[in-house]
Amino acid sequence: MNRNQTSQSGNSREKDVRPGPNVELIRDLNESLIAKYIENDRSNGLERGTHTQISNAVKAAVRAFKFSMSTQLGTRQQQMIGLPDLKLAEEDGPPVIIHSQPSNPELERRGSSERVDHKTVLFRTAFERLAVFKSQSLATDAIIKSGPLRIGAHRIVLAAAIPFFQGLFLSPHPPEDKETVLEIDGVDPNVIISIIEWAYTGEIVLSNDTVQSMLIAAGYLGCEPIIEATSEFIKDRINVENVLEVIQVADSLSCANLSKNAREYMDRYFFDVIDTSYWLKCPAELTCSILQSDNLYIESETLVWSAFKRWLEANSTINDDQIFKMVSEIRLHLFSPQFIRDEVLTFGRIASNIRIRNLIDEAILSHCNIEELKIDPDDDCIRPIRAKKNPRYCSHLYNQVYLIGGFASNVHESVDTVDMFDPQTKVWKQIPQMRRCRGRLGVAVMNGVLYVLGGFDSSVRLKSAEVFDPVTNCWRDIANMGQNRSAPACTAMDGRLYVCGGYNGESCLASCESYDPNTNSWEPLPNMARARSAAAAICFAGKLYITGGCDVVQFFNSVEVFDGKNWAEMTPMIMNRCRHGSVVFQGHLWAVGGYNGRFISSVEQYSFTTGQWTPLAANMNVRRGRVGVVTSGSKVYAIGGYDGMHNLTTIEIYDPVEGTWTMAGKMNRHEGGVGVAALPINCSNWSSKNSRISIDSL
Repeated sequence: MNRNQTSQSGNSREKDVRPGPNVELIRDLNESLIAKYIENDRSNGLERGTHTQISNAVKAAVRAFKFSMSTQLGTRQQQMIGLPDLKLAEEDGPPVIIHSQPSNPELERRGSSERVDHKTVLFRTAFERLAVFKSQSLATDAIIKSGPLRIGAHRIVLAAAIPFFQGLFLSPHPPEDKETVLEIDGVDPNVIISIIEWAYTGEIVLSNDTVQSMLIAAGYLGCEPIIEATSEFIKDRINVENVLEVIQVADSLSCANLSKNAREYMDRYFFDVIDTSYWLKCPAELTCSILQSDNLYIESETLVWSAFKRWLEANSTINDDQIFKMVSEIRLHLFSPQFIRDEVLTFGRIASNIRIRNLIDEAILSHCNIEELKIDPDDDCIRPIRAKKNPRYCSHLYNQVYLIGGFASNVHESVDTVDMFDPQTKVWKQIPQMRRCRGRLGVAVMNGVLYVLGGFDSSVRLKSAEVFDPVTNCWRDIANMGQNRSAPACTAMDGRLYVCGGYNGESCLASCESYDPNTNSWEPLPNMARARSAAAAICFAGKLYITGGCDVVQFFNSVEVFDGKNWAEMTPMIMNRCRHGSVVFQGHLWAVGGYNGRFISSVEQYSFTTGQWTPLAANMNVRRGRVGVVTSGSKVYAIGGYDGMHNLTTIEIYDPVEGTWTMAGKMNRHEGGVGVAALPINCSNWSSKNSRISIDSL
């Protein structure tokens, strides 16, 4: 037989082996394998599978079987012989064009290597298969037993997903017994089994009934993703009735984020929580830590005293040391001498405790402006040595910011438009317009509603006032003020509005008046020491502060404080300022921007502890007179104003962490001279505790 005949004979045999019989054999065997799979489909996976999934599985089986048959019959090696060597790119780098039509991607030469990422598909399909293996008890090498429940699993999977099992199964001396008993005090066995299932599926079901057990078990097993998920679940369901319990659970399980969120909720809703029976049952240690918080959202420190007094009356077995610790956290120096005399010293267990009496004496002496007492060290007299704390300020309070009235592009043309900005959602919303146009108006927030007072309507100074209720979304008139005022200083304190100074069209005013919403009436107050227009007012810790302003002759840096009865001078600002913004931020009184013959971009802050003003290191990006200033969350917003040439529509935000001001967009429909107010949205609503006249009756 010659060589050609041999070759032809070999080719004939090769044709007999590959095309016909093998195709039939593959088809028959594949069908039998699928039938066997269906028969053994314990998890009903085939029923749940899509047409594409089943089709892909069949294709994969066919490919694998073909390759196996080729290898066994020796045809695979023959197929490989004679194949050409692929000539691919020899260098890594960006695509290189090798054709005159670079728009065709098929004609580009790529680099010699490429990383292909299949993690998303591979991890999902691999864990889906592992879950099937577990459900069918295939290759399992561990049994987890909890109470009456048992579940088979793979040690390597549990070790990779759950740190507890990593330490158990991958230790130098892993347990020899296949079965591991896992019991956690206070945890339902079903919860433990669900975490084992989570290691395979990545999914877990949380409910009000099981979330605490889930948090305990996840903490024990070290499952951080489940700890985060359960903490978020609980955070979203905190209310005034369970917040104290949440703090206790979070602290005991060392869940720092959950504890932080719960304590911030407690700070914001302190006013509501202390009015519940749960406050009276609060453990002494937790009560003390709450009284210690700098962030309690309160109108006055006297509220903290009332909360402590109510708690102590319900916990009469508390010892004197614990009482002393609690009273030490109350800022007694912020109480008036009359309050100390009438309320504090008349409370039995306080008056009889000598250590607490020392604290009270220090507080009384703080009102005497004594900087240092020269006393013999051997003398038994009491000397104040405790550093005074700033009034409390809630730094995680979020506000909706209202922009009211002001002027259009023509500086003499006042408007009645109102917009609201939500710093959390970054969304602007149009609010019903005021009943009349107002520029250079006064604004104040009290009991959850917004007041606008006086102003200029492009022709006359106004004495009228109106109020907006976000619940009814309506404006209503209230009683007129006693005097016409534009550019007044306005604020609210202890359930009353305060309006100070301003301009009546002829002269600047020193007069002040207050509004009682219960009677819908105004009453005069003592005059300030100076007539002031374009000053700024702020209430904090039960006192009213008036900063700067001007009269027809000069600009002021002086500051006056009103305690509800009398006015007094306090440390002046560093710079003369009028038309500036004022706000309390992180326990300090801020004066922002303004005008003193030139427009100002600087900021200064007053410390209630040291009694001194200091400049803020960072100036605003823009000089702003007639600027509106509010806080929301942990940031300060400077809104609009006038730079001497243009009404400003821009907004900038101060971030205390970065220590910088950042431009942050523009107002929608307002320009300079806008009234700015902030309504808290995630805190106690004082209007529910303070009686006020119904808006509908005005």
